[in-house]
Amino acid sequence: MERGGRLCLGLAISAAAAVGAAGCGQDGAEEASGGDLGALLLATTGGAQVDYTPLEGPGDARAAADAIILGTLVDIAAGVRIVENGDPDPRAGNGGPPAAHYVAYVIEVDEVLSTKPGTAIPHRVEVQVLANTRAAAADLAELNTRPEAIAALDTVTAPGNGEYSLQAQDGTAVETAYFAFTDLFWLDDGTGPRSPHLDSLEELAPGWGETTSLADLARTLRP
Repeated sequence: MERGGRLCLGLAISAAAAVGAAGCGQDGAEEASGGDLGALLLATTGGAQVDYTPLEGPGDARAAADAIILGTLVDIAAGVRIVENGDPDPRAGNGGPPAAHYVAYVIEVDEVLSTKPGTAIPHRVEVQVLANTRAAAADLAELNTRPEAIAALDTVTAPGNGEYSLQAQDGTAVETAYFAFTDLFWLDDGTGPRSPHLDSLEELAPGWGETTSLADLARTLRP
């Protein structure tokens, strides 16, 4: 994993393999029940855990992230494809695992808590979530309870050297994609903070102090 445990780009395939080993590899939303946040996350990730480098505290998060946003999860959409050397699945045909699969958690931004100079954040941000299931985005969207969301963003733009490109599912080019740091992407629909790949805020590094809610996180991250 890279700094902050982001799951993207050249590391996506190895990340997918790690998630596949840790999780149960379900086929999607039909494995979950109910319209609650826990059901949505289970349907997305299959309960998988990932390896990551933790953010040490608010200062580390502000320094590492391109932006940190607070808002509402309003939709789930199809995620990007990371196409390496023109092949969306470089291991196809040689017995290796499939390329990483992403869905996009669409966050309507209410507040930008932190941003690096020159970084423009759209009103709606599609945060790419590494999925361990093949659930359709439309099925996941039916489980959305519109929770509050906080996310530290890693903004990724494909290089022009042909090493890889970012594409929508229909093959059209995507200029910019947003990924979240593993330990600073939390959602809460009133049932308590949850994260796609972590169990609770207790897993944050000691530098975060006594943090029990998204409000606590937002307060420590504001300038």
